[in-house]
Amino acid sequence: VKALTHETFSHQGKYWTFPPEGFVNPHPHSVYADYGRGVAQDMRVSEVGIAPRPLQSPHPQLYGGFTASMTTAKFWAQYAGRPIVLAEDLDFCKTIWSVYRDEAAKHSHDIAPGDEAGWGGLMICAETDEEAQTLAEPVKLWRQRGLSGPIPTPEETAAHRPGPLDIPAQRKPMIVGSPATVKAGVEEMVRAYGADEFMAVTIVWSHEARARSYELLADAFAL
Repeated sequence: VKALTHETFSHQGKYWTFPPEGFVNPHPHSVYADYGRGVAQDMRVSEVGIAPRPLQSPHPQLYGGFTASMTTAKFWAQYAGRPIVLAEDLDFCKTIWSVYRDEAAKHSHDIAPGDEAGWGGLMICAETDEEAQTLAEPVKLWRQRGLSGPIPTPEETAAHRPGPLDIPAQRKPMIVGSPATVKAGVEEMVRAYGADEFMAVTIVWSHEARARSYELLADAFAL
């Protein structure tokens, strides 16, 4: 926050100092001193400047990725930062929303319902439900393996276990299907969790299929 709201910043704390005392830029060039801030002609750095400056005032909306604890939610509430929560437990999410609002109010932030956080989920979108389910099979095997190693290919998945794969109970569910199926699933989850923002994470073995999944989701929501 200090970096986004000040022309330059530095930090001297109990555990770390930034920039380090006596730090010298190892890549000397006149552009740093001519156009930068906090840099002397001999390349010694005393302050750090952020460029370009934020367009928003005082700074852009802050996000905290993959929040899974009350402590983290309360931290972001101090700055009206919006945590991203990947959780299927509705009661847990409602508790985080409540704790977040209470903590934000202590720091003079008025948080409207739905703005406490963004809810996120794993999503695989393809042209048809059948194609999406085929893409999901290797991911299910990968999750059964404890997210260890690379995501197997469809051929490796079929060779390992030709039958349907079930996601263990402790793993979060995926929203899988055609654009219409995924759109309906996302809208249902957002309504249930009371969040006005959704973060989709697509994990599949093929980069092309992953990019296409995002394209189809964007088209489904006319983004």
